[in-house]
Amino acid sequence: MMNAQNRSAGRIGSLTQLQWLAVALVVVTGVLHVYAGIVEGRIPVALAGVGYAGTLVLFFFDYRRRLLYLTGIPYTAVQFPLWIVAK
Repeated sequence: MMNAQNRSAGRIGSLTQLQWLAVALVVVTGVLHVYAGIVEGRIPVALAGVGYAGTLVLFFFDYRRRLLYLTGIPYTAVQFPLWIVAK
C-alpha cells in the first residue's frame, strides 16, 4: 500500500507547468459550473462541474490520462458554443 502512495505522490510531483495550468483551469471551470448551476437552478450545469472534479481525481490517480485528454478537450470545447447558445 505504501508503494502505491509513493508512486502516486511521485506522479503528482512530476506534473509539468502546462499540466498544473490545466488543473487550475479545470478547478476554476468546475467551481463556476457548480456555482452557476446552483444559482440558475440548472442541475445539468452543476453536474458538469461535479464531472470536472471527478476528472481531476482520475487525473491525479493517473487513471488513463491519455483517454482523459482525448475526451476532456472536445468536451470542454463543446461547452463554449453551448454556453453562448444557452445565454
